[in-house]
Amino acid sequence: MTYQSRYVFGPDAVRVLDLVLADESNPRSVAFQLKALYQHIRALGLGQASLQASPELSMVMTVFSDVRLLDEGGGHIEVSVAIG
Repeated sequence: MTYQSRYVFGPDAVRVLDLVLADESNPRSVAFQLKALYQHIRALGLGQASLQASPELSMVMTVFSDVRLLDEGGGHIEVSVAIG
């Protein structure tokens, strides 16, 4: 879905951010990509041997939750990802 087909108004930063960050139906959005990444990690079986999620799955779930909260609250989040 493109910005123009969804919003008939002129450019608006909040709506653009909604489209590219939080729209789970937009394949180019961060939320869509995080959801797909979550599903791929689950399919690999990482973290299934114990009740704890793998570090990779935990990281994706945390960032995905932050993006969803940002969408719902319209607030500001800082995402810090440590790759080790």
